[in-house]
Amino acid sequence: MNFLEICQESLEEVTLQGEIVSAEDAVGYQHLIVRGIMRKWKQIQENRPDWKFLRAEVDHTITAGTQPYTPTDILGATNVLRFGHWEKNGPIFTDASGNKSPVIFVSYDYWIRSDTDNKVDKPSTFTIKPQDNSLIFQNLNNDKDVKITYYKSPQILVRDADVPELPLENHDLLVWAGAMVAAKIFENATAYTHAKENYSLALGSLMRSQIPARRILPRSIA
Repeated sequence: MNFLEICQESLEEVTLQGEIVSAEDAVGYQHLIVRGIMRKWKQIQENRPDWKFLRAEVDHTITAGTQPYTPTDILGATNVLRFGHWEKNGPIFTDASGNKSPVIFVSYDYWIRSDTDNKVDKPSTFTIKPQDNSLIFQNLNNDKDVKITYYKSPQILVRDADVPELPLENHDLLVWAGAMVAAKIFENATAYTHAKENYSLALGSLMRSQIPARRILPRSIA
């Protein structure tokens, strides 16, 4: 569903009074519904730093003798506008034989206190400079290609045709979020309770499918 369709269905869940013809030009109570969906979508995205639907990858070449790499250096002038933060469990280095190995993150405080001047044949560790989110790798003898993972900043729904960066099966989450706003406007307690219950179910479904699984290592029992 696009933004306009979500707004329309939100209103229809509560009342058949009126129709939202355009989310961009909505006024009165319809504008309140539109704004409510926009705010809720932003809050959902900001609720966790590791949503799968905000995860993205980029291929980049680490050039020998070049450090550090800003988000703009890696993502380009357009994609950097949606940069949120780097994934610390990446990047992935692929050697000439196609073998893949992770580049391990170390804290910036540890990095600046370590000996990182020696050149190496392949990257094994990296850090993130907190002042500007630059990536710093070990000094290399030759250029190397890595796949870097990052998370995008929240998407803002503005245009009627904007589509939430959610799996299609989770779009009803925003419908129920809008329905709660509409129910408050029309002072419909029954519709509000119904929308809230369905919103909670939809949010649970999103969290089960879009939060990375955590490995729990077995502990020995003495």
